[in-house]
Amino acid sequence: MTVPSLINASVGNSVSMAVASKQLDAARAEGRAVNALIESAAEVARASRGAVSATPGASETGGRVDVTA
Repeated sequence: MTVPSLINASVGNSVSMAVASKQLDAARAEGRAVNALIESAAEVARASRGAVSATPGASETGGRVDVTA
């Protein structure tokens, strides 16, 4: 191999490493965003009744509907 081809190979490897590093950073940021989304969904679940039910709770509307109108 000649010196210019070695330099080109070295530059190519450097560029590949930089691109891989950027992709890894983006994947980490996406992972953090997903974790934040899951944590915020968990906070909403804790603030609600805690479970989904087909029947409304005592303080919720929809328990008595006038169907004779």
